[in-house]
Amino acid sequence: MSNPYAPPDPTREAPASPPAGPSHPRAPHGPTPAGMPGHPGPRPAPTPRPVDEALAARAAWHARLFGLLVLSSLLVSTLPLPWQAASLVFALVGLVVGGRALQLALRSGARGSLPAALGLGVAVAFFWSFVTAGMLLLWPVQVAHQECVAGALTVSARHACEQQYEQDLKDWQSRLEQRAATA
Repeated sequence: MSNPYAPPDPTREAPASPPAGPSHPRAPHGPTPAGMPGHPGPRPAPTPRPVDEALAARAAWHARLFGLLVLSSLLVSTLPLPWQAASLVFALVGLVVGGRALQLALRSGARGSLPAALGLGVAVAFFWSFVTAGMLLLWPVQVAHQECVAGALTVSARHACEQQYEQDLKDWQSRLEQRAATA
């Protein structure tokens, strides 16, 4: 048996035509399905829709504004509680702007990472809206905790604040369960 990886022997004659029969042992004999009646053959690749540059530029501008609004929402949520309420406003406005940017990106025919990144960003903004709304539902508990921590000067005082916060959360949850049971 000869070595299949060796270079061809220059003294040997090359075959004039390829051997008859299928090139693969399982290849079908006879005409291919494209040549058979009723089979149209392979479809040509669809031509991609041209990108509307003006719409793509507007989508990119809206995407930057969306990112700025979501980042603002995240940063404002770290402030003390009266200012944390603005976090929900930033998140909701960001959600609207992000949805509009996604719509523009899809309508423009933009390809690449812009539509995917906007879709993921809108999902994150939607989730973040619920998180900030949940924080605002706990407004009285959060205010009491912030006031307690602001006045705590020692580690044991901070620990007492955390214990009180956990107890307030449990009380709030039990009141909510009682309301649900009576309704």
